[in-house]
Amino acid sequence: MLKAKSIAMFSLYFMLTGAMQPDSSQSESGLEETVAFPEDEGDEYPVKPTPGDGTPIIRGSQAPPGHAPWQVQIYSTQSYTEAEIAHDAGLSSIASQNPGGERKKFLQERGEYGRMHRCGGAYLGELWIITAAHCVYVDGSAKNVRALRRVRLGTQNLTNGGATYPIDAVVIHRNYATGKHKADVALLRISTRGKVGSIVSGRLKSIRLHSVPSGHLPIADGNLLEVSGWGLTGPQNADAENIRLDKDGKVQRSPAQLLYVPVKHVSRRSCKKYPTFKKGLTKGMVCALGWAKSRADDVIGDSCVGDSGGPLVRRERNGIVRLVGLVSWGKGCGIANMPGVYTDISYYSIWIETAKQNVESGVWKR
Repeated sequence: MLKAKSIAMFSLYFMLTGAMQPDSSQSESGLEETVAFPEDEGDEYPVKPTPGDGTPIIRGSQAPPGHAPWQVQIYSTQSYTEAEIAHDAGLSSIASQNPGGERKKFLQERGEYGRMHRCGGAYLGELWIITAAHCVYVDGSAKNVRALRRVRLGTQNLTNGGATYPIDAVVIHRNYATGKHKADVALLRISTRGKVGSIVSGRLKSIRLHSVPSGHLPIADGNLLEVSGWGLTGPQNADAENIRLDKDGKVQRSPAQLLYVPVKHVSRRSCKKYPTFKKGLTKGMVCALGWAKSRADDVIGDSCVGDSGGPLVRRERNGIVRLVGLVSWGKGCGIANMPGVYTDISYYSIWIETAKQNVESGVWKR
């Protein structure tokens, strides 16, 4: 993805945009003619000070106020019933010991906000959010995402503050296939109808894209980046039988307070040198690798389950922050010498801009 390839890359993205193919759930009217963008609301009200979970995101830290005002949450609109929670409580932590091999979700231990949390995302402005494509699929299909998912903006704590919005339109990259990692990128447009809550002035800001096609320099291996989210906080082996247990057998919980961790950029070419990633890495993917606190420590800083779709960013010396990647996939979490894999924003930057044009309410592939 060198500068010299910008013209060829533009031609490729132009061909990929194509004609829109609506999902069968496409319906209803578009946005109202006059909209109040969330970042323009400026609603001032006292926010209850709620201490966060305090558990670091796999060797990370709690994000201080205003640290990531572009961070958004995608959560489920359906709560688990008391009967489902009670059923889960009676299951064994070993799936093979349960009828049909059902996996225990530890619903009772996780709390309501942890049970409803699904993914992260980043706010691009003008009601648009970017996330991983796999985050908009519910039970293998995207047709019900608008009814079964909602977006929280303007807060770094999942228990208070900010506002929630319904999803009006979804645009999924046409090359994404369910269960695959390629082209793991999607756009959500929220609606100001059905908004719940208010956003304190300055608590929500859009983020800029890192784009080599637009003239930004490629990011070198080893450059410092940062990933944030509300995902699981314990290290997890690649062959974990139950993702709700960390590698020491402790129950995984999602934090209420946003967490972040510094990681180092690893290009796709360099990432392929790791034995685990000789296959599976394609164009449009980059990697990032954290580090341990000491030589004897076998746990590194990393993103994990629940961080999916969340932002991988670069903080430049001039204070500008740019979106470099989206949490996509990996082999385990926080394991030494095992990078996480991210959707490369630069590779998809032209698609991001063109895919937003002339979108009506519904679910689309472009």
